[in-house]
Amino acid sequence: MLFQTEAGNKVLQSFQDQFQPDGQDYLYRKYQKGAPIRVSAEERDRFIAAFRRSWTFLVWMGAAIYVPSLIVLLIYVPAAAAHENMIIWSSMAIFLGLVVAGMYWYWNVPMRALRSRGTSGQALSPVEARRLAFSKISFGQLATVPVLAAVLLWRVGRRNDIWSGWGRLWLVPAVALIVLAAVQAFRKWRFESSDKR
Repeated sequence: MLFQTEAGNKVLQSFQDQFQPDGQDYLYRKYQKGAPIRVSAEERDRFIAAFRRSWTFLVWMGAAIYVPSLIVLLIYVPAAAAHENMIIWSSMAIFLGLVVAGMYWYWNVPMRALRSRGTSGQALSPVEARRLAFSKISFGQLATVPVLAAVLLWRVGRRNDIWSGWGRLWLVPAVALIVLAAVQAFRKWRFESSDKR
């Protein structure tokens, strides 16, 4: 089952977190920060069940099409076999892009269904939204990013020269991940420090 993986559970939990308990009902906030819209517990359960089904279908159907297509391409098209690594990585990027686009569509089903319903308050302010976002990220999680980037470079470096030619392109995502994690860690520290004053 797709949502029994850790990543799948996090995706589902993030979707569920858009529905905040409010008495016997729930308040739906798009991306957890939009203007709240009141929904019943039954409506909330239906949205979550539909998201689970739809995204599971999207990923498995996409994989069922992607993997056989890639195998046929590499076996029966000589030009593709000659550029195997490029074909695999570029097609994987396209596949993941389509999955993300599909997930974005399914993620916004509640907003589309509820757009004619009035709101029950204001959207979170930028400060409140940042506080919420940073509360969901730990310094430990941010610290694992450079480690993962180093492991990625080490694994790729065992088979390729990452210090010359096209191999240097592997340094770009690794350095970008490290810089992004460092910036987010600094922003989280600064924001939490200002909150304590």
